[in-house]
Amino acid sequence: MINDNSIYLHFFDRELRNSINRNLSFSDILAQQILSTALFMTRLPLYVSLSNMYESLDNFPTAINTAFALERVGLLRMVTSKRNREEFFVSRRSLYSFDKNRYSHYFFEEETNWPLEPLIIFDDTTTILRTKLFECFNENKKFPVNTRDSLQESLIKNRNDALTFSFFRKTLQDEYQHHHLSDYQYQQSITDIRTAISRQYTERYLIAQDGTIITGIPGLTLYDYLAKDTFLTNYRLFSELLFPLFSLNKYTFFDPMEYRLSDSFQLLYSLLQWIVVGFHHLTNNINSAIAEIRRYHIRTQKICSVDDYIANCIGLYEYVRRNSSELGVPTIMQTKILLAVATPLELDILLKKIKAVSPVSSIISSLSYFSTVIGDSIVYIVKSQMGQGGVGGSILTLEEAIRILAPDYVIMGGIAWGGNIKKQNIGDLIISTQVWDYDIDRVNPDGSKTYRGSIYPASARLVQMFEVVCAASMNSIAKYGMVASGSDLLDNENYVDDLKKEHPELIGGDMESAGMAAACDRKKVDWIMVKGICDWGYDKNSHKKEYQVLAANNSMDTIVLLLKQFSS
Repeated sequence: MINDNSIYLHFFDRELRNSINRNLSFSDILAQQILSTALFMTRLPLYVSLSNMYESLDNFPTAINTAFALERVGLLRMVTSKRNREEFFVSRRSLYSFDKNRYSHYFFEEETNWPLEPLIIFDDTTTILRTKLFECFNENKKFPVNTRDSLQESLIKNRNDALTFSFFRKTLQDEYQHHHLSDYQYQQSITDIRTAISRQYTERYLIAQDGTIITGIPGLTLYDYLAKDTFLTNYRLFSELLFPLFSLNKYTFFDPMEYRLSDSFQLLYSLLQWIVVGFHHLTNNINSAIAEIRRYHIRTQKICSVDDYIANCIGLYEYVRRNSSELGVPTIMQTKILLAVATPLELDILLKKIKAVSPVSSIISSLSYFSTVIGDSIVYIVKSQMGQGGVGGSILTLEEAIRILAPDYVIMGGIAWGGNIKKQNIGDLIISTQVWDYDIDRVNPDGSKTYRGSIYPASARLVQMFEVVCAASMNSIAKYGMVASGSDLLDNENYVDDLKKEHPELIGGDMESAGMAAACDRKKVDWIMVKGICDWGYDKNSHKKEYQVLAANNSMDTIVLLLKQFSS
């Protein structure tokens, strides 16, 4: 449940603002802030009534100039039923001839802004409103019968005038002077008519584009009920979330429109949506969500760049996810991928590769890990100790990581030994279709061993994914097959030969994959091992470090390439 709707900018409607309070303090600065904030609430263009743009020009000159700038780059659509400037102004002058002073912008002779690509709707707003208001007056039992009849009669008689409150003012004054309305009824009728016009006008534009509105705007919350979901486009909530980002002007220039057009926007949009949906599930209360965001921001370091901000959002998402899990709240439905490594070298190389794609946040808790977002996936990075056994080995580490993070996929990368020195080369990839746990064995009276460990099948889905990625990239040579895994750090050719005698099809081995396979098999999580060959399990030479770096780089390059292309 995220916001996949266009957002209609109802706050530009002067009649709507006046329907609440004619003296409503709604500044140009606030309108500009709401407009900038709305850019981060949806991935679709915003939209607004072109008439509202002209009618609010005196109130919001800066915000409306910004709106026209957004329209020129495709981030906002201006809606009208007229095909060109001349047709538009001729129709407006006809509609508002009875109230030229209030709608003076339509009667200017000088050149005025016109959208590059107006969004044309082929039904007339005034005609639709006339029908809706006739029904509305009929249903409103607060109006005395005489007043209701007079209002409906004015709708029928004056078909050429625009439907604003000014249209009904004389009728109401006549009703009041003829004592058909008390003082209270007169004031209440003014409010009811203004509200009815604004509601019907806004609903007309929401229906036209299946849109929603921004909620939580100071002074305008009366109309929040028109939103599809008052939580998902709440101005107060998004203002709190975006405050550190919009404050970056103190350190470096940040332009919301420029960022909205950048390749980085999709990542941030996904994060913000996940955070908002998470709070929706967690609290369903805007004030509580804002309080939690403030508490989180107080504990975090100063944000001096967009990357800092994105890393902060990743951490906030993790904060929401953990709290949701503790309360048994359903998890947010995006793909979660866990990357597992075992050595400092593997971790260092993987982080460098990931940070070149997306900012990374570190989470220090009962399980400490790194987190980032690539595409539509949340990506976790967990480091175990070498080997599968022991307190910090891959079995217990990944079992805990699966319990806490609930990943959809687990991918182990890094370095391994190769199984065939004649057919493989240092740096080649070995990708598991099966992992054989050779740690479990029977020692026979003659000292020989009978291997009794399990053979775990890797995820056929992940194997296929890497087959496609490797074939398309052609950067590394990959071999697919059975991998031997045990906690022994091998440097013995005879031992390796014994393993290959047991399973001649072995393509290589490592120390951690069997632990991953066991943990994932129990929790029914898809897994795979993708590692680079750094040696042959024996005769490790002076090039050991160089080969390990080459092997780890090839492994991590391939994994990151998959993450960039992955779609759930």
